[in-house]
Parts: sequence; structure tokens; C-alpha cells
Amino acid sequence: MMETSTNTIRTYMQYALPLDPQKVRTLVDLDLSYALGTPLVVWHPEKEIISGLAKSWDIKDQNKLVFAIDEKAKWSDGTRITSQQILKSFDRAKNQHGSALKSLFDLVEKIEAPDDSTVVFISKQPISETGLVRKLSEPMYGIVDVLKDGSINLKRTSGAFHLSSSSEEEIKLSKSNYWKFNEKGMANAVVVRRPNGKGESLLEMKSNSWANLMSSSSLLPSSIKKELESKDFSIWNRNLDKVMFLSLSHKRINSDGLALLKTLRQALDLNAMMAGLSGFTLANQFFPSGYVLYDQEFSVVNAQAAESNLRGKRLKILTGKTKLIEQLQEGLSLAIEKVTGVKPVFEIVTMDQFEQKRSEGSYDLLMGALPVNDPNVEGAMNFFFGLTPSIIPNADQKDGNFSKRYTEARSLPTQAERNKVYRSLFSEATSKGTILPLFHFSSLVVAKGGIDLSGVPTTDETVSFSKVRFVQ
Repeated sequence: MMETSTNTIRTYMQYALPLDPQKVRTLVDLDLSYALGTPLVVWHPEKEIISGLAKSWDIKDQNKLVFAIDEKAKWSDGTRITSQQILKSFDRAKNQHGSALKSLFDLVEKIEAPDDSTVVFISKQPISETGLVRKLSEPMYGIVDVLKDGSINLKRTSGAFHLSSSSEEEIKLSKSNYWKFNEKGMANAVVVRRPNGKGESLLEMKSNSWANLMSSSSLLPSSIKKELESKDFSIWNRNLDKVMFLSLSHKRINSDGLALLKTLRQALDLNAMMAGLSGFTLANQFFPSGYVLYDQEFSVVNAQAAESNLRGKRLKILTGKTKLIEQLQEGLSLAIEKVTGVKPVFEIVTMDQFEQKRSEGSYDLLMGALPVNDPNVEGAMNFFFGLTPSIIPNADQKDGNFSKRYTEARSLPTQAERNKVYRSLFSEATSKGTILPLFHFSSLVVAKGGIDLSGVPTTDETVSFSKVRFVQ
């Protein structure tokens, strides 16, 4: 059935139910989190922190960060957002997702709401050393409406949209008329359907009669992108800000596993694997050139294959179900077969299952993609090393406890000092055989005529629904 309301975004996403803006594991989670919640502070397109729900903030007595809540901060039903409700939102985040958000809650002694308009964070160390303000800009700290039973009410939100309905087939979001950042031309509604393999790819965008906004990776046959550019489409393409990589399962952090990944570095013919594709650059380290954590002095130490331990073993590779993976699967399979003599088996799961499967660890190698150009370095580092188990596994040798070293680095007084340690962690993880970067790529979003994406900053990881503009 066609969606007939004006200024409605219609798109496909592999979303997970129940929706929870405080649980961010995938880019889909990120998009929905941005749509449904607003943090105390937010990022300006020029990479500066500006007012979100808080109109101002100040450091008191070194360890106290005091936020004054904006009078314009309202729920989607028009009622004022109070500091007590904000406190309940943070309490709920800690209780429900404390292990994933420990980089914040490890820093904070307690959070207080002394009156309706003030929220106070009391830190375990001087605020100036914590990066706390930047951390609070992350989408999972957008404020949610917590009910008496501890559940959340997404019919009333602090974000640009609130939830109208949800099912396994479709979710509908409606614009909040009380969001403080509302602008002319914003979408009145967002309808998201699950991909079903029938018409939701960029190749079929021109003939798809329902969708008017679709996202993909920049890794495409060049002919497809040229065709889209020649038609009546608006295209947003971020710089190469994501990395496709292989990493070891935590159960494979041993000499055999480390030798395997080093050997794959030599055996994998990336040029052959990427033949006919565009929108990428091959990578020998985790971060792209020009990024603050790019290592100018990086060097790879080659390793000999431990064939006596690897030959004849059928490796299991965990990866998420995307068209990007389908394009790369054959080349990767051939490269691994050269090393082991046996073709690997792939466990390809939906993105909403991916984090659970990754945590279970019942695989040998993980093939995944991560954003690596986040202006909030501390937030990105927590995602790489702060989850349990960590995204970047520890190495089974001296000084290989990367998670521990990351935690220790967080207490260093300056960002430059912290970055130096962070940079060394990724260089060591790569050279020791814990992770194997394959190539850098980016997000690509295509919209039909009548939608303008030119105002979406390339500092964003994806095109947030609230930043899409309909031509008036």
C-alpha cells in the first residue's frame, strides 16, 4: 500500500525490536537513536559541542559538571522535560545497558537532580580529564521517557520523531512539533520497512515505486553510481570513513590464531577480490590517512604460516547479512582455502542478531565493518575496546591486554597523550595479528526527486532523518 502523506521518508532498514534508543550496536540502531532521542549536548556540523536539551553547562569544584536544562526542551507531547526525568533516563541506561556504556558510568560517581532544571554529574576524577561533555553527546545518551515499571515510552520522546506504530514488517515515526531543532522542510513522518530482497537495492531505486530514500555502502559497481547520478536523484556520499576487517574470535587468541591472521595478510589477493567495484581504498591499517589515529610510522611484520596447525581445519566465519558481504564472500573463501586447504563455512546472520552471536564467540574469524572517522575519539574508542567482549580482541602475549591499556589511557590528562596510546593499540593489534584491515569505504545515500540531501554534513556517519529536507 502506498504511503500518501506529504514529506514522508520511506526507506528499508534491518531494524531490531523492541526499539531502544539507548542500545546502539549497528548503523540502523544509530539512525533510530538519533531520531527518537536528544542528548544534553549535541555535535554541531563544524565539530563543536553545542546545546542539546541543556542550554548551558559549567564545571564546579573540579569534579562537578552542572547542566542547566533548556526551557525549550520538551517531550513530543509538548510537556516540559524535567531534570528528574533526565535522571531516570540515565538510571535506566545504567541498569539496562551498563556493560555496554561502562565508559561513561565508570567515570561518574553519581548523577543528581537538585531541582527541575538542573542535572549534576559528579565525576570520580577532575571533569577536565574525563572528556565527559563530549561523551554525553553520543546518541545512546539521548533522553528517553521511563515509565514506573522501568520500560520506555517511545510514543513520547525527546527527539525529532516519536513512535506511531511498530511491527515486524514496518515501523512508523511521526514528527515532534516541539523538538527544539525543527526546521522548514523536515520530514513529517518516517516509514521503515524490512528488506525482503524485492526492490530495496540501489540498482532498483529508479523503478521502486515505494521507497524515496535508500542507504548503502559506497562499494558499488561504478556503472550503478554513474547511472544514479545521471537520473533525478540526490546523492550523499561521505568520505572513506569505515573499515572492513577480519578479527579473531576471543577463543582464538593464541599462537595459532595470530599466525592465521598474519598469514591471511599475505595470502589474500584484495585486488582480485575487489575487481569491478568502486568506492573504496585498500587498507593496511585500521584508520584512513589523515585521521588523528592514523600511524605515520606503521609497518607490518610478515609472519610465516604455521601450516602444520592450520592445514585441514575448516574455519567458521561470522558476518552480518548485507549485500556488501555477498560481494566479498567468494574472494575471501578462496584466500582462506589457500592457507588451510579447506573452504571456510560462513555464518551469515541478520544485523539485529550480530552482536549476540559475536558475544557468544562460537566462530573462528569475524568479518565486519566499523566507522573509523568519528569526531568524538573517546566515544569511538569505547566502542572498540569497552564492550564485553571487546570489538578489538586482546593479543595473547606480553602487553597484549589492549582493553586494560585503553582504560589506563583514559586517565591521561590531555587528548594528545591519550591519542598516542590509542594509536599504538591499533598498530600493535594489526601487526600482532589480532585484526586485519581490508579496505576503507563509506556510506552512500540516494534520494528521489523532491528530497534535498545537500545540507547534510559529511561529519555525520549517516543521513539522519531529521536532516533530510523536502523541497518546498
